[in-house]
Amino acid sequence: MIATLKNSRSGGARGKAAERRRLQSQGEERNVELSSMSVVEKVVEAIRSDIKAGRVAPGQRLIESEIRVALGASRPSIRDAMGRLEAEGFVEIEHQKGARVRRLTSSDTEHIYQIREALEGVAARLAAENIGKRNYRKRLQSLEREFEKNDDGLPSTYHHYNEQFHHLIVEMSENQRLIRMVQQLHHSAFLTLIQVVSSREAEAQAREEHKPIVTAILEGDGPAAERAMRAHIRRTGRVLVARIESYSGKHSK
Repeated sequence: MIATLKNSRSGGARGKAAERRRLQSQGEERNVELSSMSVVEKVVEAIRSDIKAGRVAPGQRLIESEIRVALGASRPSIRDAMGRLEAEGFVEIEHQKGARVRRLTSSDTEHIYQIREALEGVAARLAAENIGKRNYRKRLQSLEREFEKNDDGLPSTYHHYNEQFHHLIVEMSENQRLIRMVQQLHHSAFLTLIQVVSSREAEAQAREEHKPIVTAILEGDGPAAERAMRAHIRRTGRVLVARIESYSGKHSK
């Protein structure tokens, strides 16, 4: 909508073509979803999607006039949307300067992942206890199979799968208060992920850590699922904190 950022890895001509096709498909799906929303909701969803996709960068200003032209929204609607995005943790609003995409510090990230570790550990335990309900087993197995089949090596493909993975496990907890709390944390966690350069090695490590989580949940082993999830999020948080501190150190010299 506002700016397109380069991928951290090009993936070659084939990768770029695959990325264009995937983004086009997602864009078509988003247009259908947006058609039934209010103007404020459309602005919120459009900006939120651009941030999560990395099309606007942390620290980048969101220009009201550009949003009005791109989305056909009025000034009051845009301001209401920015208020919601600020409450979700996606943007910061500065007096007489407007809104910009929030940039998280290493301290912010450490605190977010400490809370995620506790909450998503509980979610994984509850998911294991609920594995026999509804179609949870089928959905979890299908998600894993689909990623293995469609993984093209692009960061956006992995991030999309990773978002679905964590959301599904939290949904399987069937604890609505927990779901709402983790959902809010996930908004902030995505800001951390787009601030640092992902690598194929880091994604492979995360995938290996997903396997014992999935196995424990499918076997209905709540304590094992909680331990595996907590270990996964703890390690991820430490890696992200270290990367943000390294990045900040390099750019402060």
